[in-house]
Amino acid sequence: MARIILIGEAPGKNWKPSDVPLLGRIGKRLAILMGTNEYNYRWHTRRENLLQRWPGPARGNGSAWNAKLAARAAARMERKGILGMPDSIVILLGRRVARAFRFHESPWFKEWPQANGATIVVAPHPSGASRWWNDPRNWNEACRFWRGIYARATE
Repeated sequence: MARIILIGEAPGKNWKPSDVPLLGRIGKRLAILMGTNEYNYRWHTRRENLLQRWPGPARGNGSAWNAKLAARAAARMERKGILGMPDSIVILLGRRVARAFRFHESPWFKEWPQANGATIVVAPHPSGASRWWNDPRNWNEACRFWRGIYARATE
């Protein structure tokens, strides 16, 4: 049985210190993609944010992003061993998180086996803000990936 570890960008604008990462709207979307309910999604995943605070507004839409701060946060997570947990599937959510962990041009859903038995995967951020989610074929590809990951975690 594999362990799913999700690493997102940062808490949302309306985040409270008591909030758990990657729940709410994004958690619901991930549960749907996995073909399960929110309870099982919470039970079978460990959820982390790369940054501990919302980075503030960007010019235009979205949030600001400090790549240097994100890279330092990724290095701290690596030192703590989050990418090195045996029998885990670490999913980096979005290109910004992937770049912070030095997976610069990794294609979506490609698995990168690690020496310790862990696997790292880069997936599109589930917020839906990316144009990638607008194509129904991509939604189907994402469902196949997430359902396969969930099956590996629950076998």
